[in-house]
Amino acid sequence: KLREQARKASSPPVSFRPALKPMSTEMSTPARAHLVSRLVASACLTWCLGVTAFLSSYLVPVLDDADLQANLVLTVAVVPAVLVGATVFYATGATTHGLLVGSAMFVVAGSLDALITVPVFIRPAGGTYAEFYGDPGFWLIGAEFVCVVLAYWWLRIVPRRGESLESSLDGPPKPSYEAVALKG
Repeated sequence: KLREQARKASSPPVSFRPALKPMSTEMSTPARAHLVSRLVASACLTWCLGVTAFLSSYLVPVLDDADLQANLVLTVAVVPAVLVGATVFYATGATTHGLLVGSAMFVVAGSLDALITVPVFIRPAGGTYAEFYGDPGFWLIGAEFVCVVLAYWWLRIVPRRGESLESSLDGPPKPSYEAVALKG
């Protein structure tokens, strides 16, 4: 009887939640490529919406400083634009961590800024790459960008995966006292 109790005590506890596997063991190469292409497409859509809002703000002068007005409009427009991008990305059932998705989308959007926004819109107006990327407003909008995707992931994707917020931050699910009591 003592051996049976020792065996029960040393066996791993039962968890009612399925353990999540790392992405590298769970996805094939074509699936990863599709996920990356979906991420790039979502980031491009978000960037297009943001640039449209930024440029459109110059058409309706409300403030004396048109550049400040455009930055304020962009700061507000980033939230719905990023929500649209995150919705498109996660629509196929992806569960990739929001911090990773938000950071990657921001890198893609920042690259599009380097390839299109700065040479086409900023440099002809007298700006430079250093001024554009050195502006604290750019980095604040970038932080907002990442935080919106992270919030979307926490509020919409984590519950869909069947986890609590705490377990998604702590790593693998921990057994509950009820599961241990039921087993032993």
